[in-house]
Amino acid sequence: MLAKSIVPIDRWKAALAPMCMHFSRQAKSSSDGAALAYTTISSRVSSQCEIKRSKFITTAAPVDNEQGALAFLSEVSDPRATHNCWAYKIKERYRFSDDGEPGGTAGRPIYAAIENSGVDGVMVVVTRYFGGTKLGTGGLVRAYGGIAADCLKDAPTHIVKAKISLVLKFGFDHLGAVYPLLQLHGAENIKESYDEDDESSSVEIQLWSMLVELTNLRALSPMHAEPRGITIR
Repeated sequence: MLAKSIVPIDRWKAALAPMCMHFSRQAKSSSDGAALAYTTISSRVSSQCEIKRSKFITTAAPVDNEQGALAFLSEVSDPRATHNCWAYKIKERYRFSDDGEPGGTAGRPIYAAIENSGVDGVMVVVTRYFGGTKLGTGGLVRAYGGIAADCLKDAPTHIVKAKISLVLKFGFDHLGAVYPLLQLHGAENIKESYDEDDESSSVEIQLWSMLVELTNLRALSPMHAEPRGITIR
């Protein structure tokens, strides 16, 4: 349902600031530790190396939830391999597995590599084909942690930004200029409603837009906008 009150856009930026602080505090204190923005890898990446005749293949991908992470694990794991070790981190949620390697020598080092890389929303699977030479506990930790870190180091990344729900209200004569601007600012889930009885023959649009781009909506003046809430999209 669209809001009944509309805040003039020249007052909107000032009105948004305390609301952003409120949602920022709310996000930091939430159970899943959601943040307003985070960095993740842009696409699936892989690398491979050989250590003392054991072949290691590392594959990483961006994931949004545990279901996606486990689906990725199922896709890239090789049942013929000696081990398919893995770890994922999605905000404050994480899991890892040694898949038969000595406890703490594979999954946890992979998870540490994810944490140290500064990326989030990531699943990493390291598949090992044993070559006949044991690496020892320390050697396994260095191998799994190092190759996971190397794979993530070379991965392209991007920032996942918070978005905000808002309503724009403007006259029909501005419609042709509005949509290019909405596309420019990454607006999504656009819903329109028309008020032909209004003296100004207005159009009301509900949409999601990048939080970091909202200050640029001054370009939409003399329209009006009302922020609705912040979320990660």
